[in-house]
Amino acid sequence: MFVFPSERENVVVRKNAGKTRKIAVRTALRRPRVLLADDHALLLDGLTKLLEEEYELVGTAANGRRLVAAARRLRPDIVVLDISMPLLNGIDAARQIREAVPSAKLLFLTVHADSAYVEEAFRAGALGYVLKHAAARELFVALRKVFRGRAYVSPMLGKHLLPSLLKPPKRQGPGESLGVRQQEVLQHIISRLL
Repeated sequence: MFVFPSERENVVVRKNAGKTRKIAVRTALRRPRVLLADDHALLLDGLTKLLEEEYELVGTAANGRRLVAAARRLRPDIVVLDISMPLLNGIDAARQIREAVPSAKLLFLTVHADSAYVEEAFRAGALGYVLKHAAARELFVALRKVFRGRAYVSPMLGKHLLPSLLKPPKRQGPGESLGVRQQEVLQHIISRLL
């Protein structure tokens, strides 16, 4: 398991009255700040316990709207989110986070193995996509890669997906897609029907 360094040693050279001395100075490095989002409390609690030793967990959210608000407020390094969340799904939440906090790296942790979900996640700005039934070490590998700005997709989804996912998205003309608010209203209507 990879552990982010908690401190770094720098060597400072001091000259005093013709004598040179090397002094080691320790500089603390902060752990990556992570925001977690899933609508299952048990999963959020488990992820918190799993990640808290290596990452600074800055918050959790149980729905997409709270996730976007938390990301704006907390400005995390990494956002770990699910696709299926109430009020605002993870894909749409990712798009809003990408606009509001462009420095945040997005990692989906989900049960959805369909390539259409994977493609939409990457189009929304994700750098990583991990299936929930993966081993914990896979999540740590994904977090490390995503934090460094590298893409990660669960091996079970196939390496052939990655090149097509990293292509720039096709431009849509006006009227071909719903706006953010329109999508929220549609999700609200659907949630009332279910």
